[in-house]
Amino acid sequence: MSAFRLVAPAGPLRPDRREAGIAALSALDIPASWGEDLSFRERFLAGSDEQRATALLDAVAARPRGVWMIRGGYGSIRTLAALGARLDDAPPVPLWGFSDGTVLLAAWVARGWPAWHAPPVVQLPRLDELSLARVRAAVHAGHVAPFEGLETLLPGEVSAPLAGGNLCVLTTAVGTPYEARLAGHIVVLEDTGEPAYKVDRMMTQLRLSGAFDGVAGFAFGAFTKVRPAELGAIREIVTEHAAAVGVPAVWGLPVGHDVVNAPLPFGAGSGFTAHLAATVEGGATLSFTR
Repeated sequence: MSAFRLVAPAGPLRPDRREAGIAALSALDIPASWGEDLSFRERFLAGSDEQRATALLDAVAARPRGVWMIRGGYGSIRTLAALGARLDDAPPVPLWGFSDGTVLLAAWVARGWPAWHAPPVVQLPRLDELSLARVRAAVHAGHVAPFEGLETLLPGEVSAPLAGGNLCVLTTAVGTPYEARLAGHIVVLEDTGEPAYKVDRMMTQLRLSGAFDGVAGFAFGAFTKVRPAELGAIREIVTEHAAAVGVPAVWGLPVGHDVVNAPLPFGAGSGFTAHLAATVEGGATLSFTR
């Protein structure tokens, strides 16, 4: 297997977390290479905008098995802005990442390039065994097992590629050149530390901006670091917004910022089509074909 290239387009890295993440990759038999850019730091970013943009472009240009975000944080949208049109001439190397990498995933999906909404390298050491098994299967076999036992919020059946990602990052990209193109996709959404009123604010902004126009469905992941009462309110709020859009929706997809974060193929360029089946009785499944 050819190696992945590790990139840091957002926040800076603590050396101990970097080493633990790289060790976790090795334990999964996933070869990787990286450059000195993983040690760069400028305020709350992993180096200057131009340093991060150049490192990402160089990583893609090397045509590795894929480029894998080592962490999120903040800064990926600034990296895209610094890249400008240079990204258009890059080869379609798969991107692996999530959270702040949502804007990068959107850029890949818009170009028809392979993309994976997947745990960053520093999250691997704390993932549960099932999430790690799914990472291993996706990398080594290109396999994504069905997600069964999801909760139906709104019934229906639809087939489409996946897109979306972190709710907050998607919202902050509205009105920029890097706004995600979600029409024709089943939209995956997750977030962390956001109370119900903020989730409602962001869902309202996305819906009223037209970002949800033409989407095929919703699959809601984990909303972590909130009190149980807040989580119940969030579930009700996202159901209301999905109903306003008028598409099927499910709850409980195991993706997010805690110990559960299964990789998901994003966009038509991934070669996967997702099939969302949500029954009136309450059982729901998200499965995939190539």
